[in-house]
Amino acid sequence: AEDFSLMSLVYQLMALEAQPLHLDVEDPLTGFYNQLFYKRILDKEIDRSKRTLAPISVVKISVDALNEIEVSQGRGFCDEVIKKVAGVITKSSRLPDYACRTGENEFSLVLINCNRKGAALRAERLRQVLKTESFTKSGFVITVSQGISEYPSLTRTAQILDESSRKALEFISSKGGDKICIYKAPQDHQPDFQVDT
Repeated sequence: AEDFSLMSLVYQLMALEAQPLHLDVEDPLTGFYNQLFYKRILDKEIDRSKRTLAPISVVKISVDALNEIEVSQGRGFCDEVIKKVAGVITKSSRLPDYACRTGENEFSLVLINCNRKGAALRAERLRQVLKTESFTKSGFVITVSQGISEYPSLTRTAQILDESSRKALEFISSKGGDKICIYKAPQDHQPDFQVDT
């Protein structure tokens, strides 16, 4: 009986010690991975991509006019919108993908073995599904802007993959939103390997 009690206490201690590690990489509102995890996994997946010669895409997503929504509808409704968008992202994601919340109004999807064309198709599907979702405030339509980049065809490093997808997102958001933009590689870009498009 003493051995059982001791093992039970050890197990509880191990579970408590593991919990902060889990919380360190999780966004509390959406349950998605956070910015810290995103940076780590992007570096890791770029290294794997170089070994397997398989592309990796990043899709950055932001809710259009979220600040205006917060002013008119309140913080609680904004949180509901973020959670609803996260739910739609979860439904449309594949098992090997990573869904992260990397900012107050920014989601980052790391799409494994997915070129920019595949990423654009998935982004468009997400955009269309969101238009059919209902929100508590009747008549409220939520739209998103999305920026896409890909390694190796458009970028060379994890940092540039992240930055270029954000640039594409910022560009398309400034054009009114509810659209998708694929980053354009510099003219002198030489990919590490060729990818079917």
